[in-house]
Amino acid sequence: MTQAINTDAVVKIYSRYSSFYDLLFKNIFSEGREVAIELLDIRPGERVLDVGAGTGLSLPLFPNWCQVVAMDISEKMLAQAAKKVEKFGLKNVSLMTQDACHISFRDDAFDCVSAAYVASVVPDANGLVAEMKRVCRPGGRIVFLNHFKSQNPILARLEELSNGLWNKIGWNSNLDLWKLIEENDLRVERVEHVNIFGYWKGVLCINDK
Repeated sequence: MTQAINTDAVVKIYSRYSSFYDLLFKNIFSEGREVAIELLDIRPGERVLDVGAGTGLSLPLFPNWCQVVAMDISEKMLAQAAKKVEKFGLKNVSLMTQDACHISFRDDAFDCVSAAYVASVVPDANGLVAEMKRVCRPGGRIVFLNHFKSQNPILARLEELSNGLWNKIGWNSNLDLWKLIEENDLRVERVEHVNIFGYWKGVLCINDK
C-alpha cells in the first residue's frame, strides 16, 4: 500500500485548494458527508474527533449535543472552516492544526473518530488508522469516508496505472480498504456506498483495540 504523496506536498496542494475547495467538492460529496455522520451514531455528551476536517463542510452536520474537535494539517483550510464555525454559531466545535498521522491527543480521548476523504491523501494510511484507533476509546466508533481500490480486477489495474497522475494532485487512487482493515485489526460493522455511482464508501468500524 505504498503511497508517493508526502506531507509537504499535501499541505501545499490543499492550501492552494482552500479558497475554491467548496465550489468544487461541496455538492458532489455532500451525500457521503451526511452518511458518515449518520454512521457515527453520536450520542449526547460524546466527544468526536473530525480528522482532516478541511474547510469544515461536515461541521454543520454534527449534532449540537456532542463536542467536536476538527483538525487539519492545512491552516488555510482551517481558516475556511473557522468561517463556518462563526457563520453557523457552532459553539460545540473547536479547531486545531494537526497532522493526521501524528495526533497529539492522549489515548482513548474520544468516543468517535471520523475521517472524511482523508485516507487517500495522507502519506501513510496505516499510520492514520493507528492514530485514529489510539485516540478512540475501546468500543468507540471509527468511520472512514473514502474512495477505495476497486475489487474489479480491470478497474483495479486502471487505478494502479493512473495512480502516479493522481498523486500529483494530492490523491491516491490505489488504497485497498480491505487490506487496510486487515492490517489494523478493525472490525467492520457497516459499509455504505455513496456519492456518484456509489464509487465512494462510508465504513463504520468498532474499535476493539
